[in-house]
Amino acid sequence: MLPILLDPLEIRDHPNIVDQRYYVEENYRRLRAFPIFQLRNTSLRSLYRLHDVICANDENYVMLESEYFWRQAHWRIKDIPDPKDPNPLRYAILASLTEAMVVAYNRKITIGLRRDVCVTSKAQDEAFRQDPNKPYEEAPSWASLIPPVEEWTSFLEDRAIRNCSTPFFKRHICADPSQLQNI
Repeated sequence: MLPILLDPLEIRDHPNIVDQRYYVEENYRRLRAFPIFQLRNTSLRSLYRLHDVICANDENYVMLESEYFWRQAHWRIKDIPDPKDPNPLRYAILASLTEAMVVAYNRKITIGLRRDVCVTSKAQDEAFRQDPNKPYEEAPSWASLIPPVEEWTSFLEDRAIRNCSTPFFKRHICADPSQLQNI
């Protein structure tokens, strides 16, 4: 079961509610270390947390949650279940996030990183870089079916609508997913 879902525009207009929810009321930095949390956590829950921090335009929390997801190697992006979210904007953000994660994670995989594997030698690093069968990520099939929202919406600090080549833009959303790559 998912926690109570937050409205994307409410988060944008009051980004402190994300900090309050995830890092004051429940300290997710500490919770992630507990085995019971890890057992109950899911890729979809993590995706919703990413949604919330993207809407709050909080680069640090985007990086932290993306890194957490990256380290759950058994969570393949293509296997994230369709949330069938009733809020069209939130649904479009979730779909865009999965596609942006694929781009970010595949960039890391291309240069030799592997999900939840620490390189222990120069030879292993080189083998990962040269591997012809890199374990690339794919977007879930449901993501490609989510249409653009009717009105352009920006989650950037200045609320500007900028032409950027991200999966968000094709759905009439301006958001900064750049911290997904910093893992």
